[in-house]
This record gives sequence, structure tokens and C-alpha cells, in this order.
Amino acid sequence: MEARIVGDRAADPPQRFTRFTLHFHLTSDAPAHAVDRAIQLSREKYCSVWHSLRQDTLLETTFEVHAP
Repeated sequence: MEARIVGDRAADPPQRFTRFTLHFHLTSDAPAHAVDRAIQLSREKYCSVWHSLRQDTLLETTFEVHAP
């Protein structure tokens, strides 16, 4: 698994992050629906970093799964 994140910042100081796009690249035989559910659970329940960010920060997650 490889994960990449790209962030957008506000133009005005303190130029905080306003949006993140997190993309997962997996080499696996896992079905796409299982990967999607794992990402959802992480966002909704398990990721303490995400839950520590400001509520108005947007997070988009994408993924692709390639067979081994």
C-alpha cells in the first residue's frame, strides 16, 4: 500500500490547510467495496489525526486497487 496526500492552503495568514486529498494505491486482491469500507471506518471512527483537525477542513479520499 502506498498513500499520498496533497493539501490546499488558505491565501491569507496563517495559511492553514483548508483541504486534503488522500489517495491510496493498493496491490491486493481485496475487493474495492472492502477497501472503501476500511477507508470509511478510518475516517469515521479510528483516525485520531483526522478527528483532531478543524471541522471545516475538507478531506477527500480516493483509492485504486491493482491485482498482485
